[in-house]
Amino acid sequence: MESNQNGQEKEPQQGEKTFTQEEVNRIVQERLARVKTEPSERETELNAREKELDARERRMNAREILTEKKLPVELLDVLDYSDEKKMQDHIKILEKTYASAQKGPAYSPTGGGTPPKFDAVREAMGLKG
Repeated sequence: MESNQNGQEKEPQQGEKTFTQEEVNRIVQERLARVKTEPSERETELNAREKELDARERRMNAREILTEKKLPVELLDVLDYSDEKKMQDHIKILEKTYASAQKGPAYSPTGGGTPPKFDAVREAMGLKG
């Protein structure tokens, strides 16, 4: 209840809600707790930017690793850059797969496979392919 100028208490008008100090304190505390737990828009933006920069850095590192291992740089598009361990694991898998694909089946006159090329001999004889 409010007091008027004469010191008399007047009744709140109909539809008007009044709060006790305890209720106001509780409402303010709840609001402050919500604000503290919700990340700000700026923090969310910074976190997204940090993740993007980390992925970009891992991609550059992967390019260096692929070059050192003499693997095609085009393989960068199939790697997962979400974290360092996944990236390293994928590079190892690609390295094994690419190495086994390069070897091909061993040649055997009766078992098939691709015969070794003797380019110098073929060239000296004027043969192509």
